[in-house]
Amino acid sequence: MKKRYIISFVVAIIILSVLFLWNVGAGSVDISTSDLFAILAGSGKDETFSQIVWKIRLPRILAAILLGGALSVSGFLLQSFFQNPIAGPYVLGISSGAKLVVALTMIFLLEKGIYSVYYQIPERIFNPAKSSQLETRVWTDCI
Repeated sequence: MKKRYIISFVVAIIILSVLFLWNVGAGSVDISTSDLFAILAGSGKDETFSQIVWKIRLPRILAAILLGGALSVSGFLLQSFFQNPIAGPYVLGISSGAKLVVALTMIFLLEKGIYSVYYQIPERIFNPAKSSQLETRVWTDCI
């Protein structure tokens, strides 16, 4: 039984790695596999390709992996906590509460000039030391 879980996780990690590399290389600008490995190793010669990979594609893919994992863990925790295999955000009202918070945020905070956190995600992933500076700037812009 334990061997089956190990094999399943190894296969899942291999599939995730292959899809990760494919997503970094695929897009409106095709980057060859050799260029991709050179860029990831830090010895990429084309600055445009390096900027595309490091500032656009890689942060999006890492955010997708982290958010997908967080969603799966939250679903698992909901089902485990309520001991109900069909427990979901719609059944418990979590989805409606999230919509309410988004609507209230859009009504009250967007007029104050708070810019989206979405643009800060790459900065927070690759430069955690600057995160506190970004948060300070956001809160001082609100006041």
